[in-house]
Amino acid sequence: MRLRIRPVEEVDLDQMVDALQESVDEVGAWMSWAHKNYGEAEGQVFIDYARDGWQRDSHYEFAIVGDGLFLGVVGINQIKWADRVANMGYWVRSSATGKGVAPRAVELAMAHAWDHTILNRLEIVAAVENTRSRRVAEKVDAVFEGVQQHRLCVRGIPHDAAMYALLRVRHHIC
Repeated sequence: MRLRIRPVEEVDLDQMVDALQESVDEVGAWMSWAHKNYGEAEGQVFIDYARDGWQRDSHYEFAIVGDGLFLGVVGINQIKWADRVANMGYWVRSSATGKGVAPRAVELAMAHAWDHTILNRLEIVAAVENTRSRRVAEKVDAVFEGVQQHRLCVRGIPHDAAMYALLRVRHHIC
């Protein structure tokens, strides 16, 4: 499968909602916004948010696409420009998991960050129990930095989180 990422667009709405509905049990276990009633209205809000982020250079949400099918989203968000650090988040539709889609999408988004921004650090924060997300971080050679207690809150329940970092270079002048 030829995989690519590109900014999330209006044309993604139907396939994005379908992908989420297919994957709501797996994705929803770790992301509170993913729920069984997620539909076009919430999808449109996300697309508008994504478009605004690109226009303002405040965050970058990419559609993951393979063979014409919407496979998920990888995003660079929660950017702190002064510190040149951001969060890297991702989700992939259930039928595409275990095929290397998420690691490749993370690599492509990371390349975008290094080529088009001044960011030096991308953080992947995954609940300790979210073994699939942690495995993606490990496959892209993110540096495991430890566990932060009660770092994430999912559906009102605090979770300890594993912190991983992707670094442009180990020693870089800000």
